[in-house]
Amino acid sequence: MRLPIYLTVCIFTACSSLTIISPGINSDNRLNKLTDIKFDEASFYGSSFYQANGFFINQQNLEDIINDPNNIVDNSIKESFQQNINENDVIILAEFCFDKDKFKSNILDFDQYNFKLNNTPFSKKLEVFYLYSAKKRGTLYVIEQPLLVYDKHPNQKNIIKTSAEFISCSRSIINFKNIKLAEGSNKFEIITPRSSQIFFDFTIKNGIFQSFQNENADSKIGISPYPMK
Repeated sequence: MRLPIYLTVCIFTACSSLTIISPGINSDNRLNKLTDIKFDEASFYGSSFYQANGFFINQQNLEDIINDPNNIVDNSIKESFQQNINENDVIILAEFCFDKDKFKSNILDFDQYNFKLNNTPFSKKLEVFYLYSAKKRGTLYVIEQPLLVYDKHPNQKNIIKTSAEFISCSRSIINFKNIKLAEGSNKFEIITPRSSQIFFDFTIKNGIFQSFQNENADSKIGISPYPMK
């Protein structure tokens, strides 16, 4: 049975971090962002907005994330990535949202982004484009929900489009193999082709990921323990 899609609204210029809720991901998965977005990154991807966010992925939800109808990716690439995931792999999702006009550009370079977890390079990654329905209010953007959703029962197999207006994002689903998460603080790093560094951190307690505590997410989420140092 498909997971329900919850509605989240965020004005980009008023939020330091966007809470994303889509199949397999909720706000409790969010990593704590330590770095403000650099001007050169924001200007490269458009004048309207540029957002970077990170999420710790529960492998039980990975199939819903990878098979989300909003993903734009070749099926053979997706299947190859899935086949190489082991139970003890650590999965992080990095998401970058940017000007819709850039979606049509041929100078996007998200495939050149590099990622490290506790200074350990990633093993494999799956790059997908992802679309959200949105409204523009003056110079501000409001995200409503994923652009494509499954219809309600009894038509739950049908996919419907929620808006004619959309915001484009790039998602990197990143696999870290042979890594032991530290008890306590762990650091996730993004390095862009312009040598910008974007840092996140998260906490592991007794082998379980602890949700980032803020006004929007104040509850814990229990994830099967990963090997620790």
